[in-house]
Parts: sequence; C-alpha cells; structure tokens
Amino acid sequence: MQVTMPTINECLIFRGIINKGRVAAGLEPLEKLNFDDAEPLTGDNCLSAANLFTPAGCWCVGTTVVSLERSDYLSNENGQEVSVSEFAKALNAKVVRREFDIPKDILRVTDVFDAACDTPSLLTKLRQRMVDAGVVRP
Repeated sequence: MQVTMPTINECLIFRGIINKGRVAAGLEPLEKLNFDDAEPLTGDNCLSAANLFTPAGCWCVGTTVVSLERSDYLSNENGQEVSVSEFAKALNAKVVRREFDIPKDILRVTDVFDAACDTPSLLTKLRQRMVDAGVVRP
C-alpha cells in the first residue's frame, strides 16, 4: 500500500480541526501539537486522541469516537462536561448513539501516522512535514 504524505495545508487543517474540537470541549487550543508522545494504532493515545479526543473525554475505536463515560456528556481532563452532540457538531460530525465518525480532515493525517507504525522512516517524514507546517515542535 502506497501512503501519500499530507500536504502542509492538510497539516494546518488538521491542527485547526483539533483546536476547534478542543475549544468545543472546553479545552485550550494548542499552538503546537504533541506528536512525540502519541502512539500509532492506539485508541487513547493516537495522534488525534493524544491532542483532542482523550483530553475531551473520548476514545477512538477504529474511525469512530466514543464517549468514555458512554453517556450523552463528555467529561474533559479539567472535569468540565460538554454534550457529545455539541462536541461532534463543532467537528461537523453527526452523533449516532453517543458515537460519531472521526472527521476526514483528521483521518487524512492520522491514517499516515498509523500506517507508519512499522515504518520509522515514514513516521520521521510525517513528523518533519508537520514541523514544516509549524504544527509540531522541531
């Protein structure tokens, strides 16, 4: 399978939607995303989970986001509650039974991150692309 690196613009869109979700969840936006502590193919610490979904009170199952509490409300890392539907609405996603699909603008970057789990050179290239875009620290 050939993996296509996201463009700098796609990396900027990724950070933008991560921050839009963070604000909707009652969290501060991030100038620089946490790339180095994220782990490919993990539901609670993949690139999007580490920067958005886990702090907001969600976890990822494949390409679906689920409330950690399995309720209609998320409890973020600061203990604030936000409606799952309002959170999803900020990400232009539709909630079905307290779950929603990860937005395609997030998957564009995280699919490459996950594909790189066995290819360190691909992970290095993605990290550099995100540094070039100014969304992660050098």
